Amino acid sequence: MNNKANQILKKIAEKNIKPQSKWIFLIKDYLIWVLCGFAILIGALAMGVIIFIVNDNDWDIYWYLQKSFWTYLFILMPYFWIIILSLCSFLAYLNYKHTRKGYLLNRYILIFVSIFIVFILGWTIFAIGISEKIDKAFGQKIPYYKNTEMHKVSFWSNPEKGLIAGKIIKMGDGHNFYLIDLEDKKWNVMGNEANLKRGVNMKVGERVKVIGGINEIKNVFNAREIRPWGCGCSLCKKNNNTEECNQALNENKTGGIVSDGRMMNYCN
Repeated sequence: MNNKANQILKKIAEKNIKPQSKWIFLIKDYLIWVLCGFAILIGALAMGVIIFIVNDNDWDIYWYLQKSFWTYLFILMPYFWIIILSLCSFLAYLNYKHTRKGYLLNRYILIFVSIFIVFILGWTIFAIGISEKIDKAFGQKIPYYKNTEMHKVSFWSNPEKGLIAGKIIKMGDGHNFYLIDLEDKKWNVMGNEANLKRGVNMKVGERVKVIGGINEIKNVFNAREIRPWGCGCSLCKKNNNTEECNQALNENKTGGIVSDGRMMNYCN
């Protein structure tokens, strides 16, 4: 018997180490796998919300708001979800390394595989509409958490800077229409020469964002560009039931008008 084996036996004797049941190791291993899966799931939820936030914001309006891109990015950066994602990714990595065969896989491959799984799951969560619901729920329940809807209401309530948004209440000639904005103010929007972005249907009850400028005539807004309230992609159309949202607004069942007069949280 070599010296190494003697040293091991000596330590076992000194510390009075006794063999443990196989079931103890199996239970520990299963528990680690459960914790690993839970960390990946929470990380995927965080990734889904991050994808939703990035996808739903208007990244080209910062100069209308007289801000630099970096200032605008600093305001919209989803710090809370980035921290959650980073923490869960680290915990998933740490838990997997403590499984029976965790040491066999290269750490860089493990990190890449973890990120890939979290991204795919996160995209799926975003695609089926869960991310938007989480973002809105956190905005309603958690103090100091500003969800995407809150940021959009703030940014698109600046007619003097060329940004208004709200609900179409009446169509005029061509693409001209009347709009109730987020501060419950009525505008006559001149949209015949405006560029209509993908997803805009130009119908009564539709929620839109308008870029342009205030006309010399009172409550008239000259539109240069008209956008849907969401990003206009197929996922937004799938996850946003406009008729239900408008009905909820009309019946005052969701969102409502907050203390400063702005209509917020159109849909639950």
